[in-house]
Amino acid sequence: MTTADDINFFFEDPTVDEKIHEAKKNGRRSVLYALRREIQDCLLDDNENKPIIESDVLLRTSKHRLFATSMMVFSAFDLMAKFYAGEDDINKVGARFIDFLKTHGKLTESSAREIWIYRNSLMHSFTLYDTKTNNSLTLIIKCRRKPSSRKVVSISWGSMVLCIEHLYLLFLRVLKSYQDALSANKKTEQGDFARMFPKYGYWRYAMRAARGRSPSYLGPGAWPPPTI
Repeated sequence: MTTADDINFFFEDPTVDEKIHEAKKNGRRSVLYALRREIQDCLLDDNENKPIIESDVLLRTSKHRLFATSMMVFSAFDLMAKFYAGEDDINKVGARFIDFLKTHGKLTESSAREIWIYRNSLMHSFTLYDTKTNNSLTLIIKCRRKPSSRKVVSISWGSMVLCIEHLYLLFLRVLKSYQDALSANKKTEQGDFARMFPKYGYWRYAMRAARGRSPSYLGPGAWPPPTI
């Protein structure tokens, strides 16, 4: 497969049938494709594991799992930021994350950092508390701001408040912006993507493992996986 093929595979629409998707890369699934499907599973109470068109997600009225939805979206931002930067240095996670949201989410530095604070709180402490400022954080499903607003986090009564619906809209915005940038055939960006794709671009999905082998292997390496 060419880099262009890998880009199309990585950004496969979540409504595409799993078997059709897997057939494009010898039984593997795009990590981003999987994340986009699981974001819907987390957010929509009546999804029944049947992904819908992403622009219609917020039209559904039954929503739940705010923690899980936020964590899935933050994971998607982290993933795409690696490809965007072309590196995975653990000492540059924050810089990658913030720069990616500034570039493809069209956020200010301060707005991107606010989302970074939530990301750290949920992904590392599994709670809504900022240890650096000793402030509590809040999650809400819907706020009064218009859908066109790029503000994801606001301040209310001295507390930071993140709107899940605006976080999801930001996710859709950066998804399209980054895919468009890659599809524009910019050599530098495609080179960065190609560097990360073998490590983070896909995984092997298996409901049942061969005898003596682990069914939970998720990496992109050789198959079958080693015994445990």
